[in-house]
Amino acid sequence: MLRLFGHAHRYCDGVSRRSFLQIGGLAAGGLSLADLQAVQPRSAGRQHKAVIMVYLSGGLPHQDTFDMKPEAPAEVRGEFQPIQTTVPGTQFCELLPKLSMVADKCSIVRSCVGQRDEHSSFQNLTGYTMGEVQRDGIPNFGSVIARTWGQVNEVTPPFVDLFPTMQHRPYNSTGAGYLGSAFNQVRADGEDLASMQLRYIEGSQFQGRQSLLEQLDTFRRQADSRNLDNMQESYQRAFDVLTSSRLVEAMNVEREDASVLAMY
Repeated sequence: MLRLFGHAHRYCDGVSRRSFLQIGGLAAGGLSLADLQAVQPRSAGRQHKAVIMVYLSGGLPHQDTFDMKPEAPAEVRGEFQPIQTTVPGTQFCELLPKLSMVADKCSIVRSCVGQRDEHSSFQNLTGYTMGEVQRDGIPNFGSVIARTWGQVNEVTPPFVDLFPTMQHRPYNSTGAGYLGSAFNQVRADGEDLASMQLRYIEGSQFQGRQSLLEQLDTFRRQADSRNLDNMQESYQRAFDVLTSSRLVEAMNVEREDASVLAMY
């Protein structure tokens, strides 16, 4: 278990920042394992294993991290001092010395501006504001990647989401929208779901239930085929996770090298 020490500041709906960072650390550590490969580019050249997004909900202000504005008035700039990075003319906050040493390997985007004065994650995850479109229609960028590139194997889902569940719905991660539920993220909330293992059921019973489901789907297809394809993909994804240990092993941060965990 990755533990983060410090003052337990909380969001307005009760989720602590320390808990959120702990979840983010586990996500980053787990998703870096070779077993949990995500999208593989089809073009020639260097291939990346995965896209990992660490979204700090209500987190670090830009004027105290990557856009210090040292020449701005005191009421605008942050309270910390800028330090030089490995990129000439680019400065980070003095609290980010290790990041400043690898600035030449980063792309800092300073042109992204929040269009609405709210805590909603919608714009960051979709590129749109809720004032422009209906929330449930625009897909999360993870769903777009899942739709475009698909799975690398039959077991590992292309989009795993460890976003904490907030009490206020607009704060939460979005789904696949118009792409269809087959490209929704796989979530692991709660102790039972996080284990992703069969419990209280024998293998033969599980196979029997799967067979019954296939028969019901056959009947349903004859009656009404709408939305059945999305359901079939969701069912198959669930069966693959429950009958294989590959995803469980990939999400086990204890299998990661100790030095990598220490860095996170």
